[in-house]
Amino acid sequence: MIVETYPAVFYSQLGVRFSASRPGQRAGKTSQQDRQRNAPALQGWAEDAGVTLAPELRELLESGFGPAPGGEDPFDATVGLFGLLNVALGLRATGEPDDVKVYAVEGWMLGRPN
Repeated sequence: MIVETYPAVFYSQLGVRFSASRPGQRAGKTSQQDRQRNAPALQGWAEDAGVTLAPELRELLESGFGPAPGGEDPFDATVGLFGLLNVALGLRATGEPDDVKVYAVEGWMLGRPN
């Protein structure tokens, strides 16, 4: 059986929200400020789920994973990990399809509603 994750599937499940795009300004996961604004939601999810964050990860969340253009990659990796944990801890259904043919050939997005 093959399963795939897609961080954007987990955004709403974890309370991640982004500001609207404006001319000349970055928005969404490419914006350090938007990533920083999501620190409370992600830290809140961890606390509610009983997941202890390492101080280094807490610092990265609060800094929005820094100003570097690549900050969106570790942000998405963290969201993906939290989403996987959400499923593994039984806080979210796995989302596997009812039709065996679908995941026998292609797989499915873990945690995505059917």
